[in-house]
Amino acid sequence: MTFNEIKDAVLMKLHAELPSCNIYTEAEPGGVEKPALLIKPISTLIANRPYYQEKNYKVKLLYYSLTETYQDLWNIADALSHIFGSVLTVDRRSLTINSTSSEIIENDDSIYLQFIFEFDCIDGNEVFEVQTAYGETEIMLLPEELGYTADNISMMEELELKEQYEQEE
Repeated sequence: MTFNEIKDAVLMKLHAELPSCNIYTEAEPGGVEKPALLIKPISTLIANRPYYQEKNYKVKLLYYSLTETYQDLWNIADALSHIFGSVLTVDRRSLTINSTSSEIIENDDSIYLQFIFEFDCIDGNEVFEVQTAYGETEIMLLPEELGYTADNISMMEELELKEQYEQEE
């Protein structure tokens, strides 16, 4: 997974959820037309393993309000928390968002919201470890068609509600 794939997934999600907001992926020389969101993938932590890489991504969104009021900034913070509250789909992969944070930043001449979300993923072949009968650890490759996608995963809350509903019947 690349930063461009992440940026494109975030961009698509923001366009769908906040159609009246101007969304940028690069800082404009003359500034941005408010209200505006600037997408900035900011860091990756990579742990190299023999067959794959464990990656931790952080993405920063900067929101510049037309009114520059705290109320407007907190409303957008709530909206972004909802939009990026649980899952981000990049290509066919559904990635669980681990954490989000919001902060209002005040400069001498402006006020804006900084929203950051973080998620983990494994790049390379989907793998899992298996303990053999002899106590050795083997790395097994998971066929791509068996990987996690939005079509074949369920949130625990959904499963609990389904189970509760079935018990009531």
